[in-house]
Amino acid sequence: MFAEQLADADADASTGRYTCRRMQSWGRATTAVHRDDTTICRDDTDGSGLEFGRVLPNRPGLLPLPDGSDRPEFATAPLHVQHYASGQLQLMVPEPVPTDRVALTNAVLMQHPEDLAEAGQAWLVRQLMNLWMEQYLDRAHRAAALRVLADVQGLVFAGPMNDLAGRSGMAFTFTDPNGVYTIIFNHRTGQVLAFSEVVPQDRKLKTIRPGLFGLRLLLDLRHQALLPEPSAPPSAGPAVA
Repeated sequence: MFAEQLADADADASTGRYTCRRMQSWGRATTAVHRDDTTICRDDTDGSGLEFGRVLPNRPGLLPLPDGSDRPEFATAPLHVQHYASGQLQLMVPEPVPTDRVALTNAVLMQHPEDLAEAGQAWLVRQLMNLWMEQYLDRAHRAAALRVLADVQGLVFAGPMNDLAGRSGMAFTFTDPNGVYTIIFNHRTGQVLAFSEVVPQDRKLKTIRPGLFGLRLLLDLRHQALLPEPSAPPSAGPAVA
């Protein structure tokens, strides 16, 4: 792992009461693929917030896997806006997030620990990605999360890889009998750029259809002083750096 060589990300210097993240997602909806471009801003003082984004019509079929060619369509899709009252946007791991590897592992495992026995290492990988892509992790926290990820048995370095936004990174994969998990990191900062889950043809559970299970592009994640204006159509999004 590259936890010891991480550089600061641009957003490490960001400040403000709001933590805002923007993701484009492709997710399994029975036999189709749900597609959305969503920004969520949480007021860290009281857990209230704002969500806005655009949803494309479901794409029939779980194969082929998304290639990003539909991303420009988000700009013209209808805008939806949702407001959250105080306490509605809960944190996955209470702040401050631990920077110690063991403490961070324990904090992540406290989230639905019964799932660990059933899903094992795949569940731990998924939970780490949820934390990484939903709460802001500075360089020390990213390093700690990388050390936790390094403990996952079967995690393999897959080499350089571009995400669907065309950003270059370094990829790691993890495979279990029912899924192939791919994580693309910014090679300099250790920020997650993309995370995907694919069900292979030779899966163990034959009741699960092969094909896409989920793919997320993290386009931006930072603190800011003001809420963004939801009326403007989204751009392609800045690279997480």
